[in-house]
Amino acid sequence: MDLLYLLILLLFHTQSVLSRVCPVSLIPFIEEATGRNRLCDRGILCPTGYSCINSHCCGYPGQCPSPYSLLHEIDGIPSLLSLSHKFISGSPLACSSSSSCPSSSLCVPSSILSQSLCCSSLDCPPSHHLPGDRLQLCHSPSDCPSGSQCMPSHTSSRTRMCCQSLSRSSNKRNVCPTGWTPLGTSIRACSLSDDLPQCPRGSSCLQSPSRIGEMYCCTPGLPRSSSSFNPCSTGETERLNGQYRECSIEDPICSIGFTCERTSISSFFCCSSSSSPLISQQASFSCPGVRETAALSTTGNNLFCSQVGSRDTCPQNAFCRGASNSVGMLICCYSSSQVTPICPNNAIPQPSTNGFSECDISQPASQCDPGYSCVRAANDFNTQLCCLSTKSQVVDQPVCPNQAQLQQDNGRPVYCNPSEAVPCGTGYSCQSAVGSPSTFVCCSSSSSSTPTCPTSFTPSLDTLGSTIFCSPTEPVGCPGGSVCLPTPLLPSLFICCRSTVSPRVCPNNQNALVTSTGALESCTGPGSPCSRVSISVSSQSIPLFQTGYTCQLSSVLAQWVCCGVDGTTAKCADGSETYTQVTGTLPSLLSPFHSFLFRRDIYVFPSLLSFLLSFWIHMCSIISQWNECLLSNTNGGCPIGWNPYTNEVTKVTRSCTGVSDESCPSGYSCTPSSSSSLTSPSSSFLCCRLADSPRCPSSSTYLLNSQPRLCSSSKLNQCPVGYQCTSSTVVSPSFFFSSFLSLFQPSISICCSTTPSSSLPTVTCPDGSSPSLLNSNPRYCPTPGSTDGCPLQFICLSLNQMKVSPLLLSSFIPSIRSSRFLRSLPITSSFPISHSLHSPCGPAAEPLLHNNATIVSMNPQSVHGYFLSPLLPLSLICLFQSHPCRNSSSFSSSFCCQDGQCPSGVKVGDNPLLCTSNDHCPPNAICSEALNIIGTSLPPPPSLSLTLSSLFSGLRICCSLPPSPSSRCLGRSTQLRSGQPVSCLIGSICEYPFVCSSLTSDSSPLCCENERDSISICPDGRIPLRSPRSDEIVYCGGRDPNSLCRNGFECLRSKAQSRSVCCSEQPSCPNGRTALVGENKEIKRCFLSSSSECSTGFECSDSSIPHIFLCCISPPPSLSNSSQISSDPSPSRTIDFIQIEAAN
Repeated sequence: MDLLYLLILLLFHTQSVLSRVCPVSLIPFIEEATGRNRLCDRGILCPTGYSCINSHCCGYPGQCPSPYSLLHEIDGIPSLLSLSHKFISGSPLACSSSSSCPSSSLCVPSSILSQSLCCSSLDCPPSHHLPGDRLQLCHSPSDCPSGSQCMPSHTSSRTRMCCQSLSRSSNKRNVCPTGWTPLGTSIRACSLSDDLPQCPRGSSCLQSPSRIGEMYCCTPGLPRSSSSFNPCSTGETERLNGQYRECSIEDPICSIGFTCERTSISSFFCCSSSSSPLISQQASFSCPGVRETAALSTTGNNLFCSQVGSRDTCPQNAFCRGASNSVGMLICCYSSSQVTPICPNNAIPQPSTNGFSECDISQPASQCDPGYSCVRAANDFNTQLCCLSTKSQVVDQPVCPNQAQLQQDNGRPVYCNPSEAVPCGTGYSCQSAVGSPSTFVCCSSSSSSTPTCPTSFTPSLDTLGSTIFCSPTEPVGCPGGSVCLPTPLLPSLFICCRSTVSPRVCPNNQNALVTSTGALESCTGPGSPCSRVSISVSSQSIPLFQTGYTCQLSSVLAQWVCCGVDGTTAKCADGSETYTQVTGTLPSLLSPFHSFLFRRDIYVFPSLLSFLLSFWIHMCSIISQWNECLLSNTNGGCPIGWNPYTNEVTKVTRSCTGVSDESCPSGYSCTPSSSSSLTSPSSSFLCCRLADSPRCPSSSTYLLNSQPRLCSSSKLNQCPVGYQCTSSTVVSPSFFFSSFLSLFQPSISICCSTTPSSSLPTVTCPDGSSPSLLNSNPRYCPTPGSTDGCPLQFICLSLNQMKVSPLLLSSFIPSIRSSRFLRSLPITSSFPISHSLHSPCGPAAEPLLHNNATIVSMNPQSVHGYFLSPLLPLSLICLFQSHPCRNSSSFSSSFCCQDGQCPSGVKVGDNPLLCTSNDHCPPNAICSEALNIIGTSLPPPPSLSLTLSSLFSGLRICCSLPPSPSSRCLGRSTQLRSGQPVSCLIGSICEYPFVCSSLTSDSSPLCCENERDSISICPDGRIPLRSPRSDEIVYCGGRDPNSLCRNGFECLRSKAQSRSVCCSEQPSCPNGRTALVGENKEIKRCFLSSSSECSTGFECSDSSIPHIFLCCISPPPSLSNSSQISSDPSPSRTIDFIQIEAAN
């Protein structure tokens, strides 16, 4: 009989195999809307976790939720489920509704997303449960584990199963959460699904704390045999909402005066050490859900909160809910669920009444609010919830339009839905974030009021009474006594503000001397005495100077005042007075060499300075009378034709330290006073400006805050487009710096227009986009191809390659001018012409200019026609300009040098290689004209040699080959510059975050996206679809999400963004080899340039998708040759994965 039964089963199994569309142990993907299997081909892709086999989407089945069991195809035969036939294995039954499942089974969602299976509803009789929470069929008691028995199923009397009795109260009580009791005398399983029976009135379907994934009917309260029942053996048991409060060792949540102890009924309760502790009272407000318990304080009162779904102001594991017995009252509630889903990487969950919002990660349309994305929970792989994306949380915080202020809650942006009636707080409105139209945030409402300064500040006004706008990168645009500060309502808007708080008059927190009348004691200059006091000695009045106070410059009042500290100053060991450096003054040396004047406006080169300082220190240490410092005590006004700066509040003048002092307000210069003298050690300086404003020689003047805009030819971005820094009609006074420095007579430079205002050109970037603006004008930068001097997300590009007309320094040899600097040839007839072919900086570089003078060291006899270095030491000037300082053996001097730059931004080797043709360059390189050292626009004189004539065409160096405009990186983003890919040489450094790689469409080295960043877009090891022209990612969505994706790509949710991206098919290893899966549950991609990322036993191999490389298990030696011949897997094979733990 058994043999006949077995033959019937085998015949049924054979017929099912012949009619099966998926292989054994796999199930088809069933469309939820139509109930039919999803077909697949090259145009229609399978969902994540499914593969196209025999034109059907097939994948591995999940698990039925407990206490249901998985029903197989052969399970439809009566008496099938027996232990004697356990060796017969069939495929699970996928379904779309319970009507498509056999009797005694239901269509229940499985542990796999968007998958439902036919699961048996077998259950133990009342007062019994499954042993070990697993279904086990039986024929006799010997088939069941110890403590259980073989019994008929509660739902099908023909099927027998192993069940365990629930007679013990401890097992029964642990079925329900803390504060709840199983319904009646037996436990009753339930589910929130409509397909299962629900709990009777007065009970709720709750998740069991001891049986994860199971739900039972529970009633509020704990079982008690009598009113005097007390679980605690000593003391009293804490009550919570009228019930005894249970606890656990892992979560001992007890009030003050109670501890978590094991009681006589083998369970943990909150017990007191005395017989009369504080007993928690009944809460005034209750939670809305039957599965929720109110969080109470130690006195039994509710804990209140301010925002529904928030956890910030509530205890751990509690969240904010609306009270069920009071409208508008928000209280903290605990959920009965013991496992609360947690967002990965400590992200913020989307607020909801349950504390989190569940979602379906397989759906293309977003079910989460703007700013949130659907991800798997970090502590439960089968749970998906809406979490704040990492990009929105850390990297790019949403930005409000029109410089509006973003509403935040505890430092987090407040996201909103524009369809809600009141989505934001008072004074805020729901607006689309900048750069992300689908993200809505709460922004401050627009206001037409005049921008104001922060507290304790008032706006500074120009001569027309208007607010002065400024930039934090250019604070000198504000008038004296004011600073550039952000406005409170618009933090990105900056205006000039003046403090309304009286600051401390004296520097360094010193006290100002106040006279007997309460007035501030002023003085005439550094070294001048302060007020005298008189003492009576033998009927005679003897005047004495005020001790402890000296005449110092007050930067607040811009005048000299008496400042000092109370108390006695420490003296030297020999009893002499200790010298104290006074702010705003300079010491001078009283010695036989006192004719040498130390002043802050004189810069001594390190060699000379070190000698003088060492000599000075040595002499002062052996001759005490030389260790005396004299201070200047003279003061005067500005020179004739100049007006001093006067503070707009105190109307007093401002002093400064020397001509190199840049602390004077905009439009003023540090000028020697009328009493200054080079031969006197007591010179003083004042902030002065010409009585008549400087004007442009032959064009209009650019005005800033109703005043001419001062500039310097050595600085960038000082004049707007259409204006250039030009010497004005006014010349500054002459300053003799020392006996060995030449006469320096600079003129005042201002911004003058280069063309009429009506013909000013419209400046756009090479690709047609708008440039970055500074004060409503284009922002200029020093180095093409670099981000130096540019704000975030901008790069410096050359607008054109126009050659500037040369400055003729002699009748037959013109100088060669670059875009910013000049390479001057010698102009003295005594200097041999042959030396002009050798640049002081080397053959592939040129000297740097500073104020139209080539920067060299202090060696006038060996300069040979080059200008002397101005004020600063050579090493400092080179450092400020970010250029190397090099010694020239031909000129016996040091020069600040700039190397030639390739148009592609990548040069050959560490130093540029000079060339005249491609034959002089290594492979994969060509001879190109340097981008920053451009030749003259004049033709060379006929009398010059060919080598000398080459100087007129500009510097030519070896550069990497320009790539094809259509060349792109494989599987990742390509760095583009003016729409062209950026080439490189293997081993060279590209701009962050790009690296040099030859994995390109034509194998030419390009700057490609970092490997780690390239795999963070599409899931499952796929690559995104990119525009062939701009290399931008192709996004998708809407009613027809795949309409924007071409064949071989489908619309999927991006891992790093809250948008959907066109992604390729899921790759697989060749010849059915196993792919490595990393700790992120995804196939591990690799790159041939970094195959070491694969674990031991795996190698970086081609996949079934072009341009994608996977870590595949190394083939056996016998299969090595065959794997090299064919790398495309069979379409009927499935992908096998191996899950390993990451090494780190």
